[in-house]
Amino acid sequence: MIVPVDYMQTDSRWASNKYATKGESSTIKSAGCGITCAAMVIATLKNPSVTPATTAKWSMDHGYKAYHQGTYYSYFKPQMAEYGIECNQMNGSTVYHGSNSAKSMNEKAAQTVRNGNWVIAAMGKGDWTSSGHFVLWYGIDDEGYALIRDPYSTKATRRRAPVAKFQYQAKFYFEVKVNTGDNMGTNTSSLADTILKNGAKFVIDVSSHNGTVDWSQVKVDGAIVRLGYRGYGQGTLMMDKQFNANIQGCIKNNIPYSVYWFTTAINTKEAVEEAEYVLNAVKNLKLWYPIFIDTEYSNANKNGRSDGLGKATRTAIIKAFCERIAQDGYVPGVYASESWLKTMIDVNELPYRYWIANYSKRPTYHDFDAWQRTSSGKVNGVSTNVDVSEWYSERVIYDPVIKTALDESAYASVYAVSDAPVVEPAPAPADPMAGHEWSLDARNWAVQQGLVKGKGEDIDWFENLTLERFVTILYRYNYMK
Repeated sequence: MIVPVDYMQTDSRWASNKYATKGESSTIKSAGCGITCAAMVIATLKNPSVTPATTAKWSMDHGYKAYHQGTYYSYFKPQMAEYGIECNQMNGSTVYHGSNSAKSMNEKAAQTVRNGNWVIAAMGKGDWTSSGHFVLWYGIDDEGYALIRDPYSTKATRRRAPVAKFQYQAKFYFEVKVNTGDNMGTNTSSLADTILKNGAKFVIDVSSHNGTVDWSQVKVDGAIVRLGYRGYGQGTLMMDKQFNANIQGCIKNNIPYSVYWFTTAINTKEAVEEAEYVLNAVKNLKLWYPIFIDTEYSNANKNGRSDGLGKATRTAIIKAFCERIAQDGYVPGVYASESWLKTMIDVNELPYRYWIANYSKRPTYHDFDAWQRTSSGKVNGVSTNVDVSEWYSERVIYDPVIKTALDESAYASVYAVSDAPVVEPAPAPADPMAGHEWSLDARNWAVQQGLVKGKGEDIDWFENLTLERFVTILYRYNYMK
């Protein structure tokens, strides 16, 4: 099974880009679900540099943006053909809620996916949308669940759902012919399939030991890049020789990324020095995962400057590093093998995110965000074996614009209200101060969490969001945890 790249129309890299026809002011964020699905297809099968910004421009230039809606159904076939991909609309009448010849068409669509092709589905009102929405259906797992790329949501229930439930809410299908020769990445491997079935993301980590990576060929959900290390002899701080090339490769090819630092600090002063070195190097970068400190033996002989430290000292060093990282608004994390966690550090003193290595079985010693399960992965674009991890938690995004880190769902809500309709304009509520029905859960949550002060009719949900109010919301969110 080939797994498509994961694009979000709410991604700040293009969310505010114009996607509109004459007389409207919509954006990719508000109306770009169709062109985002197309971008995922094209970037995976033909050209990794294609993003929703690319497909939005093409759609507008060729007249496929629908006035006060999203994208015309007739868009997909010519857009895909532009890149040599065959795409055809499968049904001419809706199959929503079992109408018309839904049974036979749904069976045909499901078989199309089982055969290794993809289906772009236009969804009706239900779990995926309150109005209209496009998603990319790319697989069916062993338990009979549809595997879905939803360009507007990272919710697990919108990414993996029973096929029958998904198809009951679908209206129209567009078949995408997937030529397996177009994509030869590791995402076709049994390991990637296992990771997806486990509900995780496929993430690699790289350093200069992996040589020069051809990031245009890499098909993964994310990458953790070694920023640098402290030498295990003299203790000199060194940047990884491939750091800048790897970061720029991720950025250019729209691969979410973060960094890790290999420590050989022998006291807390050196730990803070390492953290400040890292912070200076990443200050202008948008990171999608925590900043990790890598703690392990420095060499095979176990004779490095920090290898003989006791548990208490090593724990204090890691804590000092993480606290300094957190001071600047980033989320710190600890990378170590499971056996190292058990014997070499005191995890009770380190309340941070954990990325745990165990190449024989799933870790059980401590809760974790990610499990590094092998060091011998095979990924197109990487000439050596590469570390592969299952990433379970939400990505945590540090944005240099707002200078704080938020969980991915919270970050998306800053730029677009979760589950907002993708058709513009939204119908006005009966009561001008009541807010729309689709935002009810978000509004209740905001009040409960203290992000918005007031209750019921006291709150005008259509007041302008000033910069002062915006930073106050971020401040409250950051400190309410």
